[in-house]
Amino acid sequence: HPEDPRGYAGHITILKTLSPGDFTSTAQTYERWIGLEPANDSLRRVYAAYCTDAGTYYFRMGHIDTAGFYFQRSVIFDTTSAKAFNNLGSVLAQKGLLEQAQKLFSHATRLDSTYGDAFYNLAMVSTDRGDKAAGQKYLRKAAELGNARAKSQLGAQ
Repeated sequence: HPEDPRGYAGHITILKTLSPGDFTSTAQTYERWIGLEPANDSLRRVYAAYCTDAGTYYFRMGHIDTAGFYFQRSVIFDTTSAKAFNNLGSVLAQKGLLEQAQKLFSHATRLDSTYGDAFYNLAMVSTDRGDKAAGQKYLRKAAELGNARAKSQLGAQ
């Protein structure tokens, strides 16, 4: 790759192929590369997306702390990713940190006003924190945006 004279892209491809579950080595390689090219926004976004995928994997496996680590890396390296902020909020909600989770869900909806999952999560945490009116408002918005869980909940009411 002419834009990657050190060969990091090839190294990352090999790591992903040979060790698909070894997120740590791949993340370390990305961070070394970013350390050499800190102004490369495209690289930062690719790494952030990788961290979001790693976090999602660990979240689904029930490894909440590890998921949180990767989602935190994602929001550091791409401050515009609604999905990353939403997912980090989900980790905090799982840990019972509802106020912080609510702030992250709200931020995700400001980054992407069409992101139904963030509105759904905002509805759930608002309700859990005792603001039923806000919870209903966000639930309706999530359903409008096509969130299946919101549609199901509204249909059951």
